[in-house]
Amino acid sequence: MRIVATKNLDIDREQAYARIDREVGEVRALFITISPGQELVYQQKYAEAVKVRDNLLLDDDDVPHLAAEAAFRKMKLSDLALLIIDKDRRWRTASSQIEVLRLDGKRSVAQAVSPAAIHEAAEIDWKPITALAK
Repeated sequence: MRIVATKNLDIDREQAYARIDREVGEVRALFITISPGQELVYQQKYAEAVKVRDNLLLDDDDVPHLAAEAAFRKMKLSDLALLIIDKDRRWRTASSQIEVLRLDGKRSVAQAVSPAAIHEAAEIDWKPITALAK
């Protein structure tokens, strides 16, 4: 009887998945602030920016986040609204591309049959995404 030793690749895969998740977080941080509650602030500012874009006759009380930031930055409310809407568009574009790369990387790791192949599968080229952040 012949016994063949095989390496359990679960640990290699878990490390590769963790690497991908860590890198995804780093790439996302090029576009958004990773901080508890900040996501809700971004959502509110976007909602207020859309209100401003659609109706320039709003009172500052209707858009408190934008009114405060516009005053702080010494910008017109309408200019700030357009800036925020554009940032949101760029984030959504990058976010969808990041997600596809994340999913593809994890699928490739799951299908890899050796430690070297797992390592290679976890090497994601983020340059096209990071270029969008500039």
